[in-house]
Amino acid sequence: MSEGTRMHSLNVLLLNEIFNQKKKELDLFFETEYTPLFVKNFLSKVDLEALPKEELPGMIASISARVSKVRDSKQLELEQERLKLLGKLNTDHQKFLEASAAVTALLQSAVDIDKARRNNFQLLKELSNERLDLDAITNQVNQKLDEIINQIK
Repeated sequence: MSEGTRMHSLNVLLLNEIFNQKKKELDLFFETEYTPLFVKNFLSKVDLEALPKEELPGMIASISARVSKVRDSKQLELEQERLKLLGKLNTDHQKFLEASAAVTALLQSAVDIDKARRNNFQLLKELSNERLDLDAITNQVNQKLDEIINQIK
């Protein structure tokens, strides 16, 4: 596994851990704050003395369903955000892999070109019975260019 892929896996694990924690915090909020407040507000609008006891289970089920609907909606929003960020992480990782492959191919191409140049220079040297040494000529040209550049500076 490449370092980039390992880092991507760690980023995904971290993202999932953060969102799992947020989901727990959301559940705790609904359990300790939202539901008690919702029930309190609902009961403040109902005359419990006049309410027939047989309607109480239906009322509790209705309260529970409404709270669950809101909680599920918020959890869905949280999950959609997690999936959006996960998609971005995956897209960025794919771009990283593509860029890494392109750089690797470019470097390999440069190595291949240099190897072919050396082989061709060596072949020309052998075919000319050592009279045509393009490496030596290239070095001499580079030295002259360096001298000229240094004089200009």
